[in-house]
Amino acid sequence: MKPVLVSVGLAMALGACVTPSPEENAALTAAWAGRPITDALQALGPPETLVRLSPTQVGYTFARSETVGQAPGATPVATSAPTPYRTITCRVTFVTTTPQDTLPEARRIIENTRVMGCR
Repeated sequence: MKPVLVSVGLAMALGACVTPSPEENAALTAAWAGRPITDALQALGPPETLVRLSPTQVGYTFARSETVGQAPGATPVATSAPTPYRTITCRVTFVTTTPQDTLPEARRIIENTRVMGCR
């Protein structure tokens, strides 16, 4: 059941490119809290940024972009009106407990998530 919850949580935050509600963000945190950051790295690839947030926390920010609408110059379907073409990028930060920079990633534990929304 937990892998399904993790997949749903990531889809809500990253895949669907929709800013999640506070309840969905809480579910995402619940799905990832207590796990090593290496699990997120394996699932999502390298982070967009890696930043020390405090003396004991490091944030790993992952981004996902999705293009929606009809590309410029594309032939529209006769039965549909053209839709605006744009790229939406969603970001989520995994906050880990990392008291020292030398702590191996396998021991950096996710304690929280921060969904920064989609634009």
